[in-house]
Amino acid sequence: MSDELVFDPSGFTVERSFRVWHYTVSHMTLMLRSAAWQEGEETIDVWFDGVAAMSLHQRFEPLTVRAADPAERERLLAHAARNIYDPVRRPPLLLVLASADQPDGFVVCAHASVRATTRGPGILGAPPVELFGGRLLWSAGPTGLPEPRHRFTLHEEGEAHLRAQAASRAPRRAD
Repeated sequence: MSDELVFDPSGFTVERSFRVWHYTVSHMTLMLRSAAWQEGEETIDVWFDGVAAMSLHQRFEPLTVRAADPAERERLLAHAARNIYDPVRRPPLLLVLASADQPDGFVVCAHASVRATTRGPGILGAPPVELFGGRLLWSAGPTGLPEPRHRFTLHEEGEAHLRAQAASRAPRRAD
């Protein structure tokens, strides 16, 4: 068996606690956040734009964002069909939000991304909402025409983040 980690680019897991941090009906944006409250910690934001429908829990711990499987796709499309509007007729992005010990949630949207920002010195209080701040870890969205489908991208920074998570879970050997 290989020690190499295998990452599924159509999903991304962050082993931290997330909650709904920001939602704007008029701009159809949603952000889930795992906030950093100490200098040097990372704030991790999960952004969704073009939100047409969602089912959320108060908290997700850990959080996995992944593409819906075929059965889930049918259910989500049926649920959100009246709310989906795209003048270019791109298919919506159908994402499942999975977490331990609770039923899956979902988001039907146009784009999604996971970003990490390291908290700088001298900042007090809640981290600000920054739409495009931080390092891009994972993203999903349409590839465009003529073939309307979605691309899920695990970025280099995201792969490093997943490796660090896996290393922190690995049992330490006493020498």
